Amino acid sequence: MTIHMSLNKVKLIIFDVDGTLLDSERLWKETLGIISKKYHMPGLEERLFHRLVGISEEAEDRIYDEMLDPAIRDRFVSDWRQLANATIDEKVPVKPGAYEWFAWVKEHGLWLGVATSSHRKETEYRLKKAKLWDDIDHLLCGNEIEHKKPHPEIYQKMLEHFHLEPDQALVIEDSSIGVEAAYRANIPVIHVADLIEPTTQDKERAWMTCKNLKEALVYLDTD
Repeated sequence: MTIHMSLNKVKLIIFDVDGTLLDSERLWKETLGIISKKYHMPGLEERLFHRLVGISEEAEDRIYDEMLDPAIRDRFVSDWRQLANATIDEKVPVKPGAYEWFAWVKEHGLWLGVATSSHRKETEYRLKKAKLWDDIDHLLCGNEIEHKKPHPEIYQKMLEHFHLEPDQALVIEDSSIGVEAAYRANIPVIHVADLIEPTTQDKERAWMTCKNLKEALVYLDTD
């Protein structure tokens, strides 16, 4: 069931990072393809990547145990993470519409929050390099909470920080797991799908489903 909202009540916009503000999920998949070829498993990224998007490190470990030979598992994962993080840190590709969204939030006098499952050190570095950092009012990261998405904790804590009710916020997410986290926190969510198409359940849970950030912003400006 979709959570309904009134834009007039919204005081806070909360953004996810990977796949929402930054085009990093694409680089994670591309580098997974490179490492898969290195380990003589071409095409593995097509079977593995979609299962890893947005999940916790514990859940990732279970999938690696299932899909990778124990003899190469740890080296494979380590090589991939090193290559992916180095590539993202070098490029820090910003999603089209991210700057426009940040400007819109500030023009309307709203607070701007960022809630990500990634660690603070890498997130701060990338947001600063992308020139998104200065407009952020509060950042909450995966290493600062007990339960990662799809648990609603990160969004509940964001509301607590600003002393707001769920209907006074709006979440922007790219993954099913992120949509679920916002939904379980009773916060309306715009699902801007990245590499994986939204499911029927995603569409039912989201206040709005859009192809990209610019499409979502056009809707809000004309609503």
